Amino acid sequence: MVDPLRLTAGGLVQVRPAGAEDTRFAEALYVDTTERVVPPERWDEARTRSRFRTVYRRKESWVLSDGGGDVGWMQVAEGRRQAALRQLHLVASHRNRGIGSAIIRGLQGQAARQGKVVVLRVLRGNPAAALYRRLGFVTVRETPDWFDMRWRPPEGGTPRSS
Repeated sequence: MVDPLRLTAGGLVQVRPAGAEDTRFAEALYVDTTERVVPPERWDEARTRSRFRTVYRRKESWVLSDGGGDVGWMQVAEGRRQAALRQLHLVASHRNRGIGSAIIRGLQGQAARQGKVVVLRVLRGNPAAALYRRLGFVTVRETPDWFDMRWRPPEGGTPRSS
């Protein structure tokens, strides 16, 4: 099984299971990060909050902290043949510091050792799509709103680093 508790970005963050008390933080960060990538003419906060209530699964969610407070959250769902990175959100002050990359590489490493692919969906316009491509994800489905992406472990089971 994939162990999100070990996805600490090389010690940059601590990871803990999300509790009921974390739902507000997760929703606020989800709304904030979604608003940053949705074009203004398509932004609908009520729809985004409704979407959060649809996709958020506390049992699959993990809160990231840096010792001074909560700095993000992720949601990982696992099946027999794949690990799905459902959500990965960081507060603005912790973006572009290598944390997301390190978390994803850690997830890839765990999945590779188990012979699993990693899948995710990213909103069109989200700068994270470029990160996912750099980390070896390829687009397997495209809609006007998002990309479905997949990463397959290389032969030998070790992810390439970027």
